[in-house]
Formats: sequence, C-alpha cells, structure tokens
Amino acid sequence: MTWHFLKNNNDHSLATEKLAGLLQNLRNLIGESNGDPAISSNRYLMWTEEAELRLREIYQDREASQKIHSERYWQIRAISASTHRPHSLIRLEIEDKIDLISALIDQMEHYRNILTAKENESLILLDTNVLVHGKPFEMVDWQKLAGSKYACLVFPLAVIDELDKLKDTKQHKARVPLASLDRLISHTNPFQRARARDGVHIQITDEPLGHTRLSRVDDEIIRQASYFQSVSGKNLKVITRDRGMKFRAEFSGISAEILPKELERSKTQEGENDGKQ
Repeated sequence: MTWHFLKNNNDHSLATEKLAGLLQNLRNLIGESNGDPAISSNRYLMWTEEAELRLREIYQDREASQKIHSERYWQIRAISASTHRPHSLIRLEIEDKIDLISALIDQMEHYRNILTAKENESLILLDTNVLVHGKPFEMVDWQKLAGSKYACLVFPLAVIDELDKLKDTKQHKARVPLASLDRLISHTNPFQRARARDGVHIQITDEPLGHTRLSRVDDEIIRQASYFQSVSGKNLKVITRDRGMKFRAEFSGISAEILPKELERSKTQEGENDGKQ
C-alpha cells in the first residue's frame, strides 16, 4: 500500500474514528449480503458514497477514495434479475473493502505506535545539513534545546538516503552520522527506538512499499514531518541550518529552528572527523 498522507494536519484520532465507523458499517453489511440482491447492492452503494466522502475528508490524495470504485463496484451498480450469483459478487466486494479500510487504519496505527512520545518528551527531526555540519547528534543536549526532559530524534529514510548519497561525494562528513547510526542500532531492529545518550533516543521511520517521494527532498521531509506530527499527536520540531527549510516547516504548521551557532561543528572537528574516515 502506498503512503496516504492526512489532509490539513488532520487529527489521527478523528481520522481513525471515521475509518473505524466505515469499517463497522461494512461488517454489518456482511450479514445482510445474502438477502434480496437489489436491497443488498443498494445498501453497499450507499456505503460507497459515504466512504468516498469520508476518505476525501481524511486524505490529501484521491487514491484511497478512488479504490472504492473497483471493477466489481461497477458490476454491483449494474445488478439486475439476470445477474449471475449476485450474493457472491457483493460479499467478495465487501470483504475487499474491509481489507482496504483495515489497511488504512493499520498504516496510521503503525506510525502512531513508533512515534508515541513519552510524557515530557519532544520529537525532533534533524535536517540533513544539521547532521553533516552540526556537532555529532549523539553528543548534543537536545532536551535543553527543546525545553523538555526527554527527546526523541526522528530519522526519516529520506534523510538517511541523502546522507548515503553525500558520503560518496566530497561531503565526507556525511559518514560521521551514518557511522553513529550504525553503531547505535547494530543490536536492535532498525525501526525500534535506540538510546543515543541519557534522555535521548533515536527513531528511524520507514516508508510503505510503493511510496513515491516528492521530487524536492526538502518538500518530502516536511510532508513526512507533518504526517508524523499528526499521527503522534505531539508537536514536532525541525532543526535545520537553512532558512528555506525553516520557512517550509512553519508554512506547514511545524515548529522549526535554525541550529544554534554553538552546536555547529568547528573547522577543527570537521578536519579531525574527515581524517578518521
């Protein structure tokens, strides 16, 4: 399943509630699918109308709502007295849509589970340039910067892929955060939280198979950050060295801050780290 992003910072709880209602109504239709085919098909078609409206309310893209109109959907619309085995046709379509709505709920729950913040914990997403030009992320007091007791550093795969590309160019400094990540997650599932230092954990976030990223990496990172903020129910802060990235985040309703000068890596540190690679 592709990645379906919530619309206008839609609240995860409200979106899940709407999807759960659609799912329950579908399951109720299963028990009615062996009755009069004309009544059963009409009830299912009424469900599809509601489902399309709800999915358009919840998601930015139309792909989820368009999946309601499968080939069997059109066959159900054309049911008549001459339709062969209409009960089976309706039941199979209902079961497919149960799988679809369940998968949509599971996708949100997956990201909510991995991004659920502890009490007094801040979620922080570090822009790629912070990881390359800032002090080693595992040595920074991120709690002090965020004003919280705990901090969780969120690493989208889009950021890690950027680091991987940079490490093979003149940006040898990209190898430093990658080496730190390898060390911190070497004994754990890479998508489970790992301890970076006292009070600071890291969380790598995956992407659904088939997900198509936006062509501009900064836009993709902000799109994912907005989704993470919605499903976690927690304000997320983006730390960057670029004003353009800061403005992109703020335009999307995400708190952002330019990396303080004291957290920049010094020329001496950069030279030392490059020499170790």
